[in-house]
Amino acid sequence: MKRDAEGEIIEFERGDVVWGVDPFKQDSDLDSESSRDDGGVAPRPWLIISTDSVPFHPEQYLCLTLTTRTWHDESTPLSAESWVEGGAPERSSIMPWSISAIQHRFLDTTGDLVARLDSIPDDDVPADGYQGQLTKEVTAEATQQVVNYLEATLTT
Repeated sequence: MKRDAEGEIIEFERGDVVWGVDPFKQDSDLDSESSRDDGGVAPRPWLIISTDSVPFHPEQYLCLTLTTRTWHDESTPLSAESWVEGGAPERSSIMPWSISAIQHRFLDTTGDLVARLDSIPDDDVPADGYQGQLTKEVTAEATQQVVNYLEATLTT
C-alpha cells in the first residue's frame, strides 16, 4: 500500500487485503435517508492480485474474495503464516474463482465502510479498511488458480 504525504492511502499493491464493497451483497443496515457513493452494498475483504501491468492500475484492481466460510473445497485457506502484515480475526480463505475488477473508490481507505460491520469486534476492525498483506507465495498460488480456471475454459 502506498500513502501520500498526509498519510492517506493512494494506491494498493499486489498482496494487499483491503475491505471494499461487495456488489452482490446488499447492506440491509444502511440508513435509507443517507446517500452513499458505494450504492448501499455491504463490505468484505478483497485480495489485490493486479500490478501496474494491468490496465487502469491503480484506478481499478483485479481482486479475489476472502471469506470466513472455509468449507469450500477449492478455496485457499489462510493461516497466521500467510500474512506478512496484519491478519484475520477469524479463520479465512481466498475464493480464487470469485474475481472482480474493483475501482479504487470502492475500496475502504478511510475506515468508514468497514466501521459499519457488526460481525467484527471493535478491536479487530482496521482503522482505514486495510486488513494487511499476504505473502507473495500465497498471492501467487491464488492467482495461479485463477489462471488455471481460465485456461480450463479454453479447452472445453
